[in-house]
Formats: sequence, C-alpha cells, structure tokens
Amino acid sequence: MVKESLTCNEHLKQSFSRCSDDNSAFSNHYFTAATVTPGEPNQCKFKLNPVFSFKGARLEKTAKKMLINVWNSILLSKKHPEILEGQTIDVAANIAGVAKKTLISIKKEWHEKSCVTGSKPVVQPKRKILTFDSFDKMTVRNLLTKSYEEGKVITFPELYQQFMRVKEETRQEELRLKAMHPEFPEVNGPFTCCLKTFKRFVKLLGYKYGKIDTRASIIQRPDIVQWRGRYLRRLRENSASEKPKKLIYLDETWIDVNGRIAMGWIPKTCERKKDMALFTFKNQKVGRGIEKIFLQVSC
Repeated sequence: MVKESLTCNEHLKQSFSRCSDDNSAFSNHYFTAATVTPGEPNQCKFKLNPVFSFKGARLEKTAKKMLINVWNSILLSKKHPEILEGQTIDVAANIAGVAKKTLISIKKEWHEKSCVTGSKPVVQPKRKILTFDSFDKMTVRNLLTKSYEEGKVITFPELYQQFMRVKEETRQEELRLKAMHPEFPEVNGPFTCCLKTFKRFVKLLGYKYGKIDTRASIIQRPDIVQWRGRYLRRLRENSASEKPKKLIYLDETWIDVNGRIAMGWIPKTCERKKDMALFTFKNQKVGRGIEKIFLQVSC
C-alpha cells in the first residue's frame, strides 16, 4: 500500500502542504494541494481569518465610515507602501481613523473579554416633574406682551429670570399674608426650575421662537380700522346699486427706512389676528423717508 501511494503521487506530480501550526494533524482544513517540491518549504498561501465576522450583520453609521477608512488606506498603500510601515498599533489606528489611545483601550477590553458584549447602557436620569398652574401661564403671557409694548424683544434667559422673580415675589407676598392670617394654608418652599425645564414649559404653552409679524399691529391701528370699515360699506353700496362698478383688486407690499426683521417668542397659532397684535411692536413707526412700493393689479 505504501509503494502504490508513492507511485501515485509521483505520477500526479502533486503533494499536500501543511499550512497550520495547529495540533489537529488529521483535519483537512489545515492542508492545501501543492506541487511536489522535496526539501523545499511548504507552499502555503496566507488566508486572513478575521477575529470578528460581521457578514450579514447590520452596520451602524460609525462602522460604515470606519470601513471606508480601511478600504481607502489599503488602496493608497499600493502607491504609498510607507502607510503600512511603523508600529502595528500606530498603523492600525491611522487606518481606522481613531486615536491610538482609543485603540489601546479597545485592545485591553478585548483581552479582558469585555468588549464583545458592548459598553454598559447609560442610565438616563429621571426628569423632574413640575406643575405649572394658570397663574404661571398668565405670567409668561404678560411678560411677553409687556416686552413688545416697550418695543423690545425679550431674550429667553431674561424671560426665565423675570418669571423666577415673579414667582419669588408672589411667594413672599403669601408669606406676609400667612403671618397676618395664621389660618391661611401653608406656603410652599422656594420655586426651583432650570432653564431647560422652563423652555419645555413655554413650548407646551404653544409658543415658538420665530419671525415677529410687524403688520399685525399696523392693521389694528385706529385709522386703518376706520378705513377698513369705510371700504366694506362702499363694497356693499356698490353691490346694491343698479350699475355696479367693476372692482379692481390691488395687492401691494413695501419696505421703508424703518423696516426691520426681528425674531422673538410668539404664539404658534392665534384664533384672531387681533390676538397676534399683542405679540408685536406697539409703536411701529410709519416710514417718512425713502421707501419702495411693489404693486400688483388684477380684475
């Protein structure tokens, strides 16, 4: 049997090379077909077996970007072999696009068998639940409308500070009444609320940070309201006449030296245009200088 086997191998001119240092000598996975080369080293082609396989797995955004870094680095190494020169940890960090310190930390976790399961979930702190009553809602509305009456835009930190000041003044007043009338209910402690929580509260009330509509106050001026009333009466008179005149609608817009675009905290929606006028500048100046008017006429 041995002589026949040797004759067969000489006839086929083929041999097998052992390409693994594993002790499992009889496993087919550790041998590869090769030409007969007595006395020469085994003809083994290196096959990369990754430590972790992600075939079929869903990759997140960061992993996709890291793969692009690896692919691009290998592509550039064909023209610039010096990319792969140097210490292994430095080359690997440069190819992956991460800091050397980060890679060392990940390597340490891998050896400790702690990076396979991922990092520990971050426990989010519970939000503090605050209660706001109708007085608080009216306070926010009054502070906003008061700032527009004064012709200025209140910033959100200023709104927060003024709101907290009103709350404290109200509490002090309640303490004073409690001292005069002991039968009054107990007064709560100082009101605490961070800026972020107060912002959530203002948004829940239906306010947003947007463009201030300066036209809302102009169309509510007494002279404009009277002019609008006269226009509606003339429309009714024209419709009731025997020979009604043809109506020509004029659409215009303008910009003058007093034109301004301002951003502030305003309601998201208003049932009436009159309500929106409370959240715009009261003393809107009428242009007395250069202005441009754009007209559109349609019948």
